[in-house]
Amino acid sequence: MRIAIALSITLWAIIYFAKNQRVLALLILVFACTFHISVSAFFLVFFLVFLYERFGVGIIIAGIFISAILAYTSFIPDLLIWVGKVSHARFLSYSQGDTLKNQNSTGLFQYFVLFIIFLTAVVWRYFAPESLIWKKLYQIALASGLLAISILQVFRFNVVVSSRLADLLLLPILLTLGAALTQLKIKRQYWKLFSILLALVFYCAARGYVSFNPAQPFVY
Repeated sequence: MRIAIALSITLWAIIYFAKNQRVLALLILVFACTFHISVSAFFLVFFLVFLYERFGVGIIIAGIFISAILAYTSFIPDLLIWVGKVSHARFLSYSQGDTLKNQNSTGLFQYFVLFIIFLTAVVWRYFAPESLIWKKLYQIALASGLLAISILQVFRFNVVVSSRLADLLLLPILLTLGAALTQLKIKRQYWKLFSILLALVFYCAARGYVSFNPAQPFVY
């Protein structure tokens, strides 16, 4: 319930950010963090959008390079465990022992990143912004998608942390995806519409299976 409330408030922050009322958006996001700290990931989303406005495509290339380095070094795992020990955070239990071993026993987690890539690509390819606000939401969605992909790779050693953050970051993508699906319907491109909806159903089913059967091996 806390996450649901935090995301509901974050939705207003995203809308105000898209309207260029950024101070108000940041204040609303701070308020959302009082319900659940995980939505603080959107501070980084807003920062990425700001950097993109200033430096263009170069910031995307730099972000991919930094993510690749962090994903294949021990810096992030060591830092997360240290923060967990100092703060006695609950996520520490997901980073060690039997709980860590059981997190990805279904084998489905490795496909989550492909799904996020697919949705981000769909928004990038098929969504046509019809106003300045929707254009800004489009940028926020793409930044959120790229960040979710990076988090799934950088934090892949901790399935709980990475998948939950990636799920939260789907919010701007789903906002623009809904508009993109409406545009596809208007254009009568029904097979594309069906394929995207089928992918959404598959992801929800996979997430449900992982959540409720974390210790059962997945048989291919």
